[in-house]
Amino acid sequence: SANITVSGPGVTNQTISLNQQGANPELSVTPVSRTVTSTGGTTSFTVTSNVSWSASEDANWMTVTKTNEQTLTVNYNENTTVNSRSATITISGPGITSQDVLVTQEGATPVLSVTPDSRSVNAASGTVTYSVTSNIDWVISENSEWLTATKTNNSTLSISYNENTNVNSRTASITLSGTGVTAQTVTLDQDGATPNLSVDPNSANVNSVAGSVSFTVTSNIEWNFVENSDWLTALKTNSTTLTITYDANVSVDGRSAVITLSGPGVTNQTVTINQQGATPILSVDPTSANVSPASGSFEFTVSSNVNWNISENANWLTTTKDDNATITVTYNENLSVVARGTNITLSGTGVSDVLISFQQEGATPVLSVEPTSENVSANSGSVTFNVTSNVEWSINENENWLTAVKTNETTLTVTYNENVVVAVRIGLISLSGSGVSDVEITLNQQAATPVLSVDPISKTVTVAAGTTTFTVTSNIDWNISENTDWLTATKTNDATLSITYIVNTVPSERVASIILSGEGVSPQTVILTQEAAEPVLSVNPGSFNVNSTSGNVTFTVTSNVDWNYNETTEWLTAIKSGENSLIVTYSENVSVIPRSATINVTGPGITTQIVNLNQDGATPVLIVDPTSANVTAPTGSIDFSVTSNINWTVLESSNWLTATKTDETTLHIVYDENLSVTGKSAVITLSGPGVSNQTVTINQDGATPILSVTPGSVITGPEAGSETFTVNSNINWTISEDSDWISATKTSNTLLTVTFDENLSVDARSAIVTLSGPDVPDRTVTVNQNGAVPVLNVEPTSKNVTANDGTTTFNVSSNIVWNISENVDWLVATKSNNSTLTISYNENIIVSPRVATVTLSGPDVTSVIITLSQDGATPVLSVSPSSANISAGSGSVDFTVTSNINWTFSEDADWFIAQKTDDGSLRVDYIENLSVIARSATITFSGPGVNPQTVSINQQGATPYLSIDPESATVSPVQGIMTFTVSSNIEWSVTTGASWISVTKTSNTTFEVNYNANTTVNPRSTEITLSGSGVNNQTVIFSQEGEDPVLSVVPLSTTVSSSSGSYSFTITSNINWTVSEDAAWLTVTKTNNSTLTVNYNENTLVTSHSAGIVVSGPGVESQTITLNQQGANPELSIEPPSASVQASSG
Repeated sequence: SANITVSGPGVTNQTISLNQQGANPELSVTPVSRTVTSTGGTTSFTVTSNVSWSASEDANWMTVTKTNEQTLTVNYNENTTVNSRSATITISGPGITSQDVLVTQEGATPVLSVTPDSRSVNAASGTVTYSVTSNIDWVISENSEWLTATKTNNSTLSISYNENTNVNSRTASITLSGTGVTAQTVTLDQDGATPNLSVDPNSANVNSVAGSVSFTVTSNIEWNFVENSDWLTALKTNSTTLTITYDANVSVDGRSAVITLSGPGVTNQTVTINQQGATPILSVDPTSANVSPASGSFEFTVSSNVNWNISENANWLTTTKDDNATITVTYNENLSVVARGTNITLSGTGVSDVLISFQQEGATPVLSVEPTSENVSANSGSVTFNVTSNVEWSINENENWLTAVKTNETTLTVTYNENVVVAVRIGLISLSGSGVSDVEITLNQQAATPVLSVDPISKTVTVAAGTTTFTVTSNIDWNISENTDWLTATKTNDATLSITYIVNTVPSERVASIILSGEGVSPQTVILTQEAAEPVLSVNPGSFNVNSTSGNVTFTVTSNVDWNYNETTEWLTAIKSGENSLIVTYSENVSVIPRSATINVTGPGITTQIVNLNQDGATPVLIVDPTSANVTAPTGSIDFSVTSNINWTVLESSNWLTATKTDETTLHIVYDENLSVTGKSAVITLSGPGVSNQTVTINQDGATPILSVTPGSVITGPEAGSETFTVNSNINWTISEDSDWISATKTSNTLLTVTFDENLSVDARSAIVTLSGPDVPDRTVTVNQNGAVPVLNVEPTSKNVTANDGTTTFNVSSNIVWNISENVDWLVATKSNNSTLTISYNENIIVSPRVATVTLSGPDVTSVIITLSQDGATPVLSVSPSSANISAGSGSVDFTVTSNINWTFSEDADWFIAQKTDDGSLRVDYIENLSVIARSATITFSGPGVNPQTVSINQQGATPYLSIDPESATVSPVQGIMTFTVSSNIEWSVTTGASWISVTKTSNTTFEVNYNANTTVNPRSTEITLSGSGVNNQTVIFSQEGEDPVLSVVPLSTTVSSSSGSYSFTITSNINWTVSEDAAWLTVTKTNNSTLTVNYNENTLVTSHSAGIVVSGPGVESQTITLNQQGANPELSIEPPSASVQASSG
């Protein structure tokens, strides 16, 4: 701007402003691109501008400097990779459009070398490395299983090798290869291992039994063995195992053997086997014998490998060692009714003594019952049995419906309950006594009257599948019969009939009968009626499209009615295959015209279903063979074979030949003589509806043909354009090109024009145009087109999406093959095509928003980063189930927690432990509830932004239980105390009805029994009862043994005078003993249980006499008393001492 002042006298100065516009801003750069070598360096661009400009670059491998207003200097680093790279420099200034220039740097020459080229290692395993110099991504290949080659980084090859256990050395080759370089091979030589041979263990101690033992052999050579004993065999199972099988050692003495292993280059190794001697054995079979009272003998078999002896201390038997394997025992008759026994002892060196128990029976005891069976009615009652016995007998019965009581020694009374079942029942009562066979009494009770009824007797159910139940009242074992396949009747228990039925798919109601029957009752019939299904008819698919060839298709019919079909088309046949398929068979369509047919599927009560079959027409065909012919210059004719299914016509465009359609299969061509030295060609075209025209070329010889073209090749920019080529030929030549991006045109017989499209790719391309003619070699011209500048743009570069899963797309503008990479696992980026990027993202289940980036990259372009932001989810917290009912036992229960927040929990009870599981739910481990009372607890879940959630856990009380250990006990006759263990979770009490024991509850887990001494020989038993609330009473059978029977007499013999008198013997006994004598001159009287009185008559004879008195009792050896009575003093007297007689005889 400028001001001009105009002034004059007496007036105010006037100012004029002149404003001049500035020049239009200018900015240009030359050249617009440069290509530099891979080595680092400097290049410059010339800037023409009338504004103050600045420059920026988009690559870190270069820096730009504004040298002055006219010069931009670019310093670039060395490109060590084999790939070329590009960078854009932007020059900008105020008020003007920015200018971009492109710098392209060539890639470096590919390099790959390895040092050293070989290494040697010892036999041990290890790792070695090789240094690699390369600027490419190289790969490894190796063919040896004893090593592993690893690319540690791009400059290091690491090889890990196994130990060489073989004595031979080995070599492996490793090859490194990459694009554009010669493969490099390195070798690794590994020494062989030192020969070794060892055995582990080197000895084994085995027992006397036959068997086998294995030894581990460590060796890297082929080894052998020898053994020196005939009682074992050595076997080389494999190269690492020696197995030795040895025989049994029947001797008591141990033995040893040595096996020697040997091999080339190693010291021999020995293995010692030490086998123990056999264990000394002494056994006898049988170990006891029980013989009858009669005298006799008995043999025992002895097994032993030692010398043994016999000892015994009874005077009523003798033992004989017949040989080292047999003992014979000879025994006297047992005259006592009391059994007797003794022990026979076998002894030997190094073995335990073996005892043989030898028992001889006493006199036969008696026990019988009259009657042995009774039949009673089903009503309750009682019955008595008469018992005859000379032993103390007891009763045993195991039926809970009767009770047997010993009324006295001769009477048994049985009381029985009513029989409520329809089966006869039999009760067995067993009478037993010492030394007699048990006597069984059978009580047969009549059966109750059988009953069987069902409620209700009929039901109607819906068409859907389900289950229904009926109540059964019966006292018999009832059975079910049904003959319908659509239901199953099950006896759930004795009071319930359960019927499970399937869905009714047919459109009619159905009825089934189920019969319940049992022995002795009338059958009961249950009627189950199921409603009808709605009629259904559908066909799938509704239509089929088939080609022109013959074939068949199947339509699937879904119906619950009896369906039919009809069709009126002669080129197909429909067949009903089963209830679910309709098969349609169709013939070939030889016509080129397509055709259709309709099939109707019908059924009662339902809409008709229509299906269609559409068949394509045959493909039109027109083929000529051959498609060309070379003929000589003279006139002539030639025939061509035509294959077609259409009406075809022929057209020729040359006046020196005539083409004629002789018939549908023959084309006849008549040609004139070619008088020209130039060969000529004619094309005959065959055409018809629906087919491509077919051509036949007739080439007729003429003069020698010529064909050449100049130039042979051209180079063009990436823009669309055209090039012209000069053709020198005396023939009619044709053109063909091998690429669709060029089009070659024969402008005239001397001119070829090639038009080419724009090259949108960054890659250069080439195309060949071929000129051909008869009898001349093909001529080619090459069009080389440069590639376009690489481009990669995305629109938009960022998006925001909701927390739900979904898909979004981005538009990509590029002329290169671009790649995708993403940095998160919650989305997948997919290249739909070269112009579309599709991103599928998962639902965001957490409440925080999240951001991901997707990078698009490609060769020689700047990567493009796309940002996808996803909203956070709404806070969620729910727990399932809301409550859990658990048993009284310990265990665990899982609650499924659905949440996207960090939730916590709290509980209000100490009888369980709650903890989060790995999958984010809650596991509750609870302890057993020992109490019979149920208990409950609450767990509260909470978290930010949600309402607290509660779940309840309800644990049942424990089942009341009461058990005793042991459930029975037998104690000695001696007074004592016994403790019983009680397992129970209730309060219990203990009682007994016996006077000889007392019971005391010492704690809730024990009670004590104090029992008196049993001074009799008879055992005794009683019941101890434990009872508590909610459990069955538990009983303990408490038995006490009787004392061992004792019977002794003092003295065992005595002598009395010849006068009559009496003598008392002292008896010591705890049994009821009896006495018998074998002489008529004395009587014996059991004064009491401790005194025996013998009254004897006067012995009037001068000779003494003796009598045996036997005292006996059950379970003891009889005692024999000898009573010796002296003879009377000798006497002789005559009465009268004198007599007077007459003289006569008399």
